[in-house]
Amino acid sequence: MFSSKFLRVISIMGIIALLILQYIWVNNAYRMVEKEILEKCKVSLKESIDEELFERLNKAKIDVVFQNKLSPGDNVLIKKV
Repeated sequence: MFSSKFLRVISIMGIIALLILQYIWVNNAYRMVEKEILEKCKVSLKESIDEELFERLNKAKIDVVFQNKLSPGDNVLIKKV
């Protein structure tokens, strides 16, 4: 039927195909995990910056004034007396 040489070639090609598929699978899994970690880091960094900002503003006793329209040069922070 089939010669042993033919079976060896088919086996080696199958192993190579499996290794390529595994590489693609691991690479995609790595990229998904990396993307998820980066998103979590961005959210955590934003939250920590916001907390630090409000903590510093409270220590400096500064009020933040929000206006509807701001233009360059407008005062946004006013010190408490």
